[in-house]
Amino acid sequence: MNFENILVWASEIEIWLDQGLLTLALLGLLNLLNLLNLLNLLNLLNLLNLLNLLNLLNLLNLLNLLNLLNLLNLLNLLNLLNLLNLLNLLNLLNLLNLLNLLNLLNLLNLLNLLNLLNLLNLLNLLNLLNLLNLLNLLNLLNLLNLLNLLTFSSQNNSF
Repeated sequence: MNFENILVWASEIEIWLDQGLLTLALLGLLNLLNLLNLLNLLNLLNLLNLLNLLNLLNLLNLLNLLNLLNLLNLLNLLNLLNLLNLLNLLNLLNLLNLLNLLNLLNLLNLLNLLNLLNLLNLLNLLNLLNLLNLLNLLNLLNLLNLLNLLTFSSQNNSF
């Protein structure tokens, strides 16, 4: 049932009409119409199949596009989560560094305070020792003066 069959039927109908065989010509015309309807039906089925195939391809393309968009969204979400985790880690490291720095400053201040207290204690001790030495020296001078006085007194008494 192709174009050649249509030409064959058309030539047969023409022969029958020339011979006055009207009934055969009408039957041939009906067969020709049936053949044309069959061809139209086949063309319609082919067209429907083609449309279905195009719709299926469009649907597959749409599904692929949706899958790609979902994958991109997932990758973007993962990248965002990784970035947030990295920022949180950096903030935590900065906070730890700041705490370590504060602890170090507090320790240095404490050491400076201890050194200052030790220095003050040492100065007080030196002052106390100097004072004791001065008192001892005064006592010694007083003792020498007393001895001199006694010696002078005894010399005067001897005369």
